[in-house]
Order: sequence, then C-alpha cells, then structure tokens
Amino acid sequence: MTEIKEKPDSNAHRRKWQEAALIVPVLGLCLLIPPFISIFSIKISFFGVPLIVLYIFLVWITLILTTRFLSIKLMQNDPGQENEPDADGNGNGNGNGDNL
Repeated sequence: MTEIKEKPDSNAHRRKWQEAALIVPVLGLCLLIPPFISIFSIKISFFGVPLIVLYIFLVWITLILTTRFLSIKLMQNDPGQENEPDADGNGNGNGNGDNL
C-alpha cells in the first residue's frame, strides 16, 4: 500500500523559518557574552592573529551569512508579496521611490 504524501502547509513551513530567524540573534548573543568568549582568550594565534579575534570574526560572519540565508528563505516563502515598481521603474522598491 502506498502512502500519499501531502504537500506541507506553507504557513507551517514559513513559521519554521521565522522561528529560526528569531533564534539567530539569541544564539549570537550567547556566543558573544564574556563568560563564553573568555574561553578563547588563551595565548594561541594563527598566522599572528589571536584566537579570540578569529573567534569573534567567525561568529560575526556566520551570523551575517545565516541571517542572509534566512531572509532569502522567508522571501521565497511569502506568496502574497510581489515586487511593486518604484519611481525608477524597478521591481525592487516598495512603490514610493525609496531605495534604502
């Protein structure tokens, strides 16, 4: 007997990405608080760069890339949002000419 796989609810799928987007700042805060970051304040360096500096920049760039990935996923899962042309005729604006 073959099971019929139902298409996942798009709202549930979007909610999953929204919850992940809420976790990113909390995780970033936890990774950068002084008690946790002090673990990396040992006298080890890679190519002359202290370990703590590498750790901070790796956490920082990981948070940026994760946020970008999640924003793309959230925009893909938003069926009601269409790009309205801005004053220049591009489809990237919000329709009022502001391109910030």
